[in-house]
Amino acid sequence: EALLDCCTYDWSDISPVIFGSLFQAVMNSDERRSLGAHYTSEKNILRVVRPLFLDKLQQDFDAIKSSTKSLENFRKQINELTILDPACGCGNFLVVTYRELRLLDIEIIRKKYKGTRIIDSSTLSNVPLNNFYGYEIDPTSAMIAEVAMWLTQHQMNMRLESEFGKAVPTIPLHEAAIIINKNSLHIPWEAKQKFKKGKGDETIVFDYILGNPPFIGKQYQTEEQKKDMAKIIYDVKGAGVLDYV
Repeated sequence: EALLDCCTYDWSDISPVIFGSLFQAVMNSDERRSLGAHYTSEKNILRVVRPLFLDKLQQDFDAIKSSTKSLENFRKQINELTILDPACGCGNFLVVTYRELRLLDIEIIRKKYKGTRIIDSSTLSNVPLNNFYGYEIDPTSAMIAEVAMWLTQHQMNMRLESEFGKAVPTIPLHEAAIIINKNSLHIPWEAKQKFKKGKGDETIVFDYILGNPPFIGKQYQTEEQKKDMAKIIYDVKGAGVLDYV
């Protein structure tokens, strides 16, 4: 009966961050503790992301929304933002950040096009998925994060379509958030991308680093985590008693 209830529910507007909560619920407590896998609610994610940069972007938009030229420059600024969550889990911080930037961009489109219908509304999309990076040590969480970002993109495309015209389907999926299944303490926190014209690599410096990192007390750390700590704070006297964050 519970399964049938789920099947009759309209899932089209469900927030993809629910996957993080579901995945955490099926982990046993020891596994959850060792990975530092703790679900963060949308409310608490926004308490981080809004004061970090969303509030400032909204203020900037309010100040220039009557100028078409300024709006185009502002859209370019949003288009180039790069975001990293170095312990992204199921991608909740990336999902909410991407969604909020898309919603802000839709506000800009509303001001610029003022009810105009477009043959292919997907051409209006301005926030690239591949500007969002996540490092995640658990392979299942990394896969969920990538899928959650695709689902959020689809939901935002549907919202764009409902206001501005038909959208060309995004299948096959050429664009994706860049979720790397590695321990973020073992890799440099920068990203290299190919130039579009094949002129070599470009190092991406992230505009914002955000998230809810794993927290593990001294008595619960694995040998590998203790080695990670020793790499980073090897010259601090008494560092062996510190918590792992």
